[in-house]
Amino acid sequence: MLTVSGVSPTSLCVFIRSSVRIASGIVFGDGVRCATGSLLRLYVKTAAAGVSSARTSGDPSITARSAALGDPLAAGSTRFCQTCYRDGNPAFCPNPPGRSFDVSNGQVVVR
Repeated sequence: MLTVSGVSPTSLCVFIRSSVRIASGIVFGDGVRCATGSLLRLYVKTAAAGVSSARTSGDPSITARSAALGDPLAAGSTRFCQTCYRDGNPAFCPNPPGRSFDVSNGQVVVR
């Protein structure tokens, strides 16, 4: 299961994954995205009270979803996961102000 917390109370959250990581990161909205290369959108969920989780009841497993998107996960596979989400506070990041999206911290996942 993938979970993100500390997002805006009812943010739309997009759980992404890649097999490539960039150590220096890429400015992305109000945050820094470390997952790069061919990004896969695993799940799109709406947060409740600032927390969002994927995979929920009725969703395919992460392994099944990855395979369906053309990237099967073999044992020992390493992937990099982050969550992109809407940030309703345009003053959150002062330079430059007005961005309306952010990205969570990244996680390394080994199957």
